[in-house]
Amino acid sequence: MNIALRTAPLPAVNWSHDAKMVSLVRRTAAKDCNPDEFDLFVSVARELNLNPLRKQIYAFVFDKADPERRNMSLVIGIDGGRAIAARTGNYRPDDREPDWVFKDELKCPLTNPNGIEKCTVGVWHRPTRSDPFERIVHTVYWEEFAPLVTKGDDSDYEWVDTGEFWPDSNRPKKKKQLKEGRSAALRLDPGKKQWIRSGRNQIAKCAEMGALRKGWPEDLSRVVVEEETHRAEAILDGDYSELTPSELVAKGEADARLEKIGGPSVLALFAGSLESVPVGKFADRVLEHTATMEPAKVADWMDGNRPALNEFWAHNKTDCLELKKTLEARAAGGVAA
Repeated sequence: MNIALRTAPLPAVNWSHDAKMVSLVRRTAAKDCNPDEFDLFVSVARELNLNPLRKQIYAFVFDKADPERRNMSLVIGIDGGRAIAARTGNYRPDDREPDWVFKDELKCPLTNPNGIEKCTVGVWHRPTRSDPFERIVHTVYWEEFAPLVTKGDDSDYEWVDTGEFWPDSNRPKKKKQLKEGRSAALRLDPGKKQWIRSGRNQIAKCAEMGALRKGWPEDLSRVVVEEETHRAEAILDGDYSELTPSELVAKGEADARLEKIGGPSVLALFAGSLESVPVGKFADRVLEHTATMEPAKVADWMDGNRPALNEFWAHNKTDCLELKKTLEARAAGGVAA
């Protein structure tokens, strides 16, 4: 029995011109969009020639229940970036696996389970079809892309009334806050589970998108993949919330004001009382405080101030590593540096 094999490619279907497919996109990939947001989503998808049904482009709507804070973000999947580059005829995927750099001193179950310092990914590019392919590489660092938040475990929070009401339903607004006696720690955002489960893959996507933008700047200069947006969504202020562009501006202005008054500070326990110490002076303050302590007391201080040390790590990795080495030596009964 002879079986005829299809050799010609399947005909391309333009989803945005098919009423049934557009309706399907509306119910699935863009189910949270209002009519104006959906029109914008479809327009951008058409312009980039990406198919949301293939997970090439996404619409994320934040703060859906709050009209004043509601915000839609459009991002593409890594497959969407590859598709845009492939259409030029001058793209070839890399034949090497991502190059990750791991360091034991960076390992932390909460913030960096694999101890990743950086990742480099390459793609093959040629200026024209008559030119040979050349490899373009891009490197990204874990500390610049991992979505870190200062947050407690889910059981550490409770819902409390804000005293305000939702205008559409008149139901009371509530917010999550830490229970009395509970503390927060710097960690990977629990809402971004893929960074916890497969951090190597997530950071590699960020590196690959950077390489794609280098090779195809006219096509991809204004485009980001979802993984690249996660860092901007994290606020190191005790909890997690999504940032709109205007909120990012406000945060930048707040950071500028902090710099004028000496910069950010770290809250830690010294001699039974809390002190807010500027980041630039934190290591010196800790070394001075622990200089004459017994080893067991140094270990107790480290345990009791773990959130403060984690916060200091977020601000200054190098100084925190040196401080950690000295405190561990003191806790072990070594020579105080």
